[in-house]
Amino acid sequence: MTALLQRRSRTATQSIHVSVLREKGYHDVDHSPSLPEIRIQEIPRFLDIGIARGELAMIKRFRKWIRKSRRSKGKK
Repeated sequence: MTALLQRRSRTATQSIHVSVLREKGYHDVDHSPSLPEIRIQEIPRFLDIGIARGELAMIKRFRKWIRKSRRSKGKK
C-alpha cells in the first residue's frame, strides 16, 4: 500500500487529497495510512499558516494541534 499526497492549489480554499495504491489503482482516502489520527481536511489550514506566518509558526501550531488531539483521544 502506497500513499500519494497531492496538493491541488495554493489558495486559501486549497484542498489536499491522499490516495492509496491498491490492486486496481489509486483510491482517495480520508485518513493517511501513515498518520491515521490526522484528518486530511485539517492540513490546508496549517499550510495557510506556513504561507502567511512562516514555516516555524506552522510547525508549532501543527504540533500543538497534534498534542491536543492525542490528549482528547486518550493517547500520549
